[in-house]
Amino acid sequence: MRGLANRAEMEEQPLSVPPLRLQATGYASTSSITGRMALGPCEHVDPSLVQLMAQMAQVLYASAGAMRTLPPSGEDESRALRELLTASVAIAATEAETFATLCSLDLCATARIHARSLGDLARRFVLLPNHRDIAKRMYDASNASRRQLYATAPLDNPARLAIEAAFEGDATTMEQLERHAYDADDQSAELFMTAFEARYMSKWNHADIVALAEAGQRLLAAADNVRTTLVVDVGADAMLYRAVMAVLSILFVIRKLYGVEIQDRLDDFTARFNIFKASFDAEADAEHAGAEAIASRRT
Repeated sequence: MRGLANRAEMEEQPLSVPPLRLQATGYASTSSITGRMALGPCEHVDPSLVQLMAQMAQVLYASAGAMRTLPPSGEDESRALRELLTASVAIAATEAETFATLCSLDLCATARIHARSLGDLARRFVLLPNHRDIAKRMYDASNASRRQLYATAPLDNPARLAIEAAFEGDATTMEQLERHAYDADDQSAELFMTAFEARYMSKWNHADIVALAEAGQRLLAAADNVRTTLVVDVGADAMLYRAVMAVLSILFVIRKLYGVEIQDRLDDFTARFNIFKASFDAEADAEHAGAEAIASRRT
């Protein structure tokens, strides 16, 4: 996988996105979204995957800017869905940039939680348009979610006092809604993030005992370069590949729902993703064939 991109070329060229336009006449266009991202040398990850993720992050930033110019919708459910997804695109942009930057610096163990976030967001984009009633309930859950958050603040915290005065009673939070509301469709979301992966990818950042054991084993195996042994993940390229797939899905959804003109970028991203997909599929087939051969010899 490594070596598909010219690393020096990647480091010299700024990653930028031209102004995005919306299809329907009368929509405001965004200003140009440009900027250089802080990318490292990619010593232990595929620079082509990192560059793809970084460029996708730029398109997410520009898409969030474009979506904020959409005219108001008369339907409560449609408006709630659009506002939820617009803000989710904005957060996805920051998560994608953070993930790309950390991976480029080989901080792969620390980057896991950002891959989880992108998988969770992709799940939302794929499932929520088919559950607009739930989108409205999530949109209306802001007071309950704030009340739950500030319930852990000191009793004299001004924000807690204000929220408790403005909102009384119990209600379902967005976290509770998103966890259970579309359980019937969970299988379709496993492509982005399995339940096991979601739990595993947060362990390191929370210094969970599972992560402490992993860190201890890495320390015991370390020679002179303790940093490299601690931060580098052997499966980093696979994690990048899955995160790229998640972001690509987000971009497809906002293109379809809201007509943001990113089709040329989507075509480019899809073609580059398919190159990686062919490589990863071939590796998976080879591993499966090897496992079958070992199993047949044992029998």
